[in-house]
Amino acid sequence: MASEALKLFEALESNLTAAHAEKFAAAVRSVHVEDLSAAGLWDAMESAAQAGKKKENKRQAACMAFGALAKDEASHVEAYTTKLFPIIMQLIGDKTKPVAKAAEAAVKLYAKRVATTSAETQGTIQEMLECLQSLKFQVKIAALECIAVFASSPAARKAIALSMPDLVPAVGGVLHDTKAEVREEAEHTLMSIARVVSNKDIETLIPMLVKALMEPENVPDCIYQLSCTKFVATVQRPELALITPLLVRGFRERDVKIVRQSSKIADNLSKLVEVASEAEPLLPMLIPAHEEAAAHVADPECRNVCTKVLHQLNRMKAVIDKEKLGRVDEAKMLSLLSADKGVGAKDKQMVAHAARLCESLFMMKELDVQEWTKAVEAVSKKGEAEAVAKRVFKVCEAAMRGDEEKEEENAEELCNCTFTLAYGNKILLKNTNLRLVRGVKYGLIGPNECGKTSLLKAIANDQVEGFPPSTEVRTTFVEADILGELSHLSCIDYIFEDPRIKSANLSKDAVMKAMEAVGFAGHGDPGGKAARIMDSVSSLSGGWRMKLALARAMLQKADILLMDDPTNHLDVKNVAWVEDYIKNLKDVTCMIVSSNPSLLSSCCSRLVHIENLRLHSFKGTLKDFVEERPEAKSYFELTSTRGLKFSFPEPGFIEGVTSRGKVLMKMDNVDFSYPGNPKPTVVNLTVRVSMASRVACLGPNGAGKSTMIKLLTGELEPEKGTTWKHPNAKIAYVAQHAFHHIEKHLKMTPTQYILWRYEYGTDKEALNKVTMVLTPEEEKKLTEVKTWEYTDSDGLKRQKHTIEKLTGVRKNQKKGYLYEVQFSGKNPGEGPKGFVAEEKLIEGGWGKHVKMTAERILAEEGRYKRPLTQANVEKLLTDVGLETEYASHYQMSSLSGGQKVKVVLAAAMWDQPHIVILDEPTNYLDRESLAALAGAIQEFKGGVVIITHNDQFSKTLCPETWILEKGDDGIGRLDCKGDADWMEAIMKEKTSATVMDEMVDALGNVSKVKAVKKELSRKEKKQRELAKKRAKEMGQDWSSSEED
Repeated sequence: MASEALKLFEALESNLTAAHAEKFAAAVRSVHVEDLSAAGLWDAMESAAQAGKKKENKRQAACMAFGALAKDEASHVEAYTTKLFPIIMQLIGDKTKPVAKAAEAAVKLYAKRVATTSAETQGTIQEMLECLQSLKFQVKIAALECIAVFASSPAARKAIALSMPDLVPAVGGVLHDTKAEVREEAEHTLMSIARVVSNKDIETLIPMLVKALMEPENVPDCIYQLSCTKFVATVQRPELALITPLLVRGFRERDVKIVRQSSKIADNLSKLVEVASEAEPLLPMLIPAHEEAAAHVADPECRNVCTKVLHQLNRMKAVIDKEKLGRVDEAKMLSLLSADKGVGAKDKQMVAHAARLCESLFMMKELDVQEWTKAVEAVSKKGEAEAVAKRVFKVCEAAMRGDEEKEEENAEELCNCTFTLAYGNKILLKNTNLRLVRGVKYGLIGPNECGKTSLLKAIANDQVEGFPPSTEVRTTFVEADILGELSHLSCIDYIFEDPRIKSANLSKDAVMKAMEAVGFAGHGDPGGKAARIMDSVSSLSGGWRMKLALARAMLQKADILLMDDPTNHLDVKNVAWVEDYIKNLKDVTCMIVSSNPSLLSSCCSRLVHIENLRLHSFKGTLKDFVEERPEAKSYFELTSTRGLKFSFPEPGFIEGVTSRGKVLMKMDNVDFSYPGNPKPTVVNLTVRVSMASRVACLGPNGAGKSTMIKLLTGELEPEKGTTWKHPNAKIAYVAQHAFHHIEKHLKMTPTQYILWRYEYGTDKEALNKVTMVLTPEEEKKLTEVKTWEYTDSDGLKRQKHTIEKLTGVRKNQKKGYLYEVQFSGKNPGEGPKGFVAEEKLIEGGWGKHVKMTAERILAEEGRYKRPLTQANVEKLLTDVGLETEYASHYQMSSLSGGQKVKVVLAAAMWDQPHIVILDEPTNYLDRESLAALAGAIQEFKGGVVIITHNDQFSKTLCPETWILEKGDDGIGRLDCKGDADWMEAIMKEKTSATVMDEMVDALGNVSKVKAVKKELSRKEKKQRELAKKRAKEMGQDWSSSEED
């Protein structure tokens, strides 16, 4: 009976024994809590605990009764004992010792019981924080002891972790209390709660952090030690709570270095926060500190650092604010419980207490349903507690999981694994989770070098820990690269070489049908605009190589398609075809890496973003992602949000070329066909290129764009027509399949490769051109004795000789160039020497040697201006976005696709070219790098010719277009268009060259370069003589410098 329990409590005042208190507690356990409320028990206990000074027996009775109830670990009256607890806490400071001792004993019992459940601990901690503000030192000590008990309990660690942002400053505030007992207990408690930190990077620093919190003079040293720590592990609320107060103190230091280090530490830690809400309580401290520093610190570099970190923190705050909209607070929990049919309690105090417990579990992201069952057990009908808990948990689950958002119940999960991925000594991903569901299209995004392609390849090669093996989940990696040892095969034979195709025992008809589905011309079909099934893979353009890869993937009937830039090399029509193909794959999961925003936007309903060594899942389109993360706008625009910038070297001066519009390369009426082809590939090609050119070469796949460029650069020789290049012009060419430049040197570092490529002055890659390699007929012609007209010190001569080699070149006073020739003698180098006109050498079969000699002389001039040293090569690579770490310490085999493109680009730019020809430069580069490349092209003073299918890239940079298309006969023909006004203006622009006033040799020695004296005209000489005469008449000295 409730009245019996009340009588026992009232009798306890006159019988203050433990036995009587236990008898009271037993009576309370046998009565329903609502009957106890109606009988006025709780009001009586609260009144007794707050009784006046002379009623110490009442206060002691209240403490003993509370202690007896607190022993019951499954107490159904905790809603009321929780309400009484703050009052009992204050009685620890009672001047009457028996009362104080009874209160202290009761609090210890209560704390021990509460520590068994994380939800109740969370609510009690808030009461403890208020007790730390008490004027009674005994109350402070008791509160600190309770917090230490919670910190030592495994069940309460989650609650401590959640409350760390409040606990650290509160406990830190009493570290300097006037009472030594309080200070000692505060230090012990601070160490106890600090041990909740599970971050391996910070665990060893805990004693130093606690010492700095106790002794502010140690803050600068502590900040320095933190700045020297390499943080890799995930950072959560406890770590941030422990470090943030120290960072805020660091911002108050006068030393700018400490302020900068504090900001950098905040930046590094924020990037390792996996769940943004973990940092929520600390942002109100960090954001104002950064705002103040960004506005008032004197050092501009420090201000810039603080501004960048402030942007990162504000972005995190925006994510948190969005998450808040989905939170289930105490009011929503109360509404859920009140409406649940399984809740039988009518006592509002009990239901409100259960709602508070559920809110605590939600804030701790507690996914164990048993904990939710404990929270609602006291208010649920008999046998209904678990069902009530599950219903409440289901409402809260999606919001608690965050990035691990619950998928549709009927979705088939293909993988759900946590792994670490490294390449060499570089960690790409650390302890990150990947979850893929059947039929969903995922866009894998992130900056260059973050590990996108490495992740796809690792999955395809069964190298990702926990990912289902290919025997369980068929996974296919789609890429357009053709292995060199298979390049001689026909397209259909190339597909049959794949081991997985062989094991599938597919018929030839099935393979041909798949190839025809992606556009290949069937057997016996003349082909026309399409590639044929029996064509050699080496003759395929980049677009047809990608189609071949897709056909091979289709035949494997993959569960997961891993697609690395599937629209690389593809024209607009074929990009649309790929988009439709991906969207129509209903039961196939795709994971796509692409720099094409159109593909990602139209195909992908989920994004997986790589940031800070983690995979972050985002439900929504690319547009939705950019709205939430504005810094990712570079996926739509050719602008760099990270400040990435490329720069090309300034072209050298060409004697006689004073206008940027002067033609340096040209083709006239050129025809070409590949060996074995029955008809020409291209006909009647006529183009002009100057330093003013900004040309976009456009056309469908297979039209012959790359062929045209190879003819222009000398990679191929025309069957008909002529090609010409100014002998002093330097041309940089980056091929469509850019990696072929470096595929034989993958064990070199980028720096070693460029040093090797130019070690003898000339570009070794250029010497491999067809137009630079002698045929047997040409070699025989060179050995023939001919009559040569040449000039030596004795004048003009005509004699029969055989030329041994060309040794130099000089400009002819009249027109053209004269080449220094070493004629053959009895022994090498002993024959006569003389100068022969360029056109005579070409007529005599020495045309290719003329080109090689001109390029060698130009290269030697370039080496004088910029020696081939490691430092200069590293600077060149840095200018195109490749960090020195990768330039000099990584073999090219370990670089990503984007990094390899940068290597090839830098190598082509070493000679300071006048014309840059880029065949599909946008392949493998992310949008940030594309923006940087576009900026470099816009600022470049030389000519640029670009083959690209990227419409945005070409329209931004190129007012002139060459459109190459195949007619119905399958032959490519060219149509040139351009902005007439722009072309007229730019053609008149004068060339400019930087005057070289000093030269640095390979050893770093600097020597001044004297300028060549200008030849004065007759008028200028006369003016000089008059000025000299006038100076003498006035008695002034005439210096030699004035004479110069």
